[in-house]
Amino acid sequence: MKKIALIVFGLLGYVSLEAQGQVNSGRSQIRRSNEMDFSVFDRDIKGSPFLFDKMRPGKVHLKSGTASTFPKMDINITDNEVHVRQNGKVAVLDNDQIEKIEFQSDEGNVLVYYPISYLNKIRYFELLHQRDGEGMLFIYHEKYFSSTNNKIEVISVTDEGDEFKYKNDLYWYADESISRIKSGKSGLKLIFGVDWKKAKSVVDKNDIALKEPADWLQLISLMDN
Repeated sequence: MKKIALIVFGLLGYVSLEAQGQVNSGRSQIRRSNEMDFSVFDRDIKGSPFLFDKMRPGKVHLKSGTASTFPKMDINITDNEVHVRQNGKVAVLDNDQIEKIEFQSDEGNVLVYYPISYLNKIRYFELLHQRDGEGMLFIYHEKYFSSTNNKIEVISVTDEGDEFKYKNDLYWYADESISRIKSGKSGLKLIFGVDWKKAKSVVDKNDIALKEPADWLQLISLMDN
């Protein structure tokens, strides 16, 4: 395993993180500590830029066909970076070499994330469902830094109410293109194409709100059965 990990580090390329790194706040650079985890800041900031509350076991699959397991991994979804920790060292992996990554959920399921280019940037999308021959349903988890109450003082500017806010959106991937799923007819046409009217009928018959990921998964299941 140690040999495999060294090979992966060499192939992916990485940037070792020292005891402290930086998060781009949008207004200034905020220092963070990496000694214990990735969520310790030098001033009061709610939340973190990372996908999970703490690093967890995962596997990295490379485009070359090889793969390696790491005892601790996480995704900085503010900067779209995969961070791994092994043998006391932390590395940021090269997105261009990654085919997909897998995490073990608290419930024991495997969570799969794909790096996909969207708006001229590699971003990590969680796979919810793959519709054979049609496309893939993804959820995009987003964190963004928000300073909610800037206050100018005599000597300096301080931030109160700083936090990393979270939101998510559903996306549909087909024909090497990814698009955000909008509500109503637009979303139905995106996923079901010429069968969108049939899908609309299923929605009405089963009183599906199409507001949550589970709603879309229910609709796809009903359409495919």
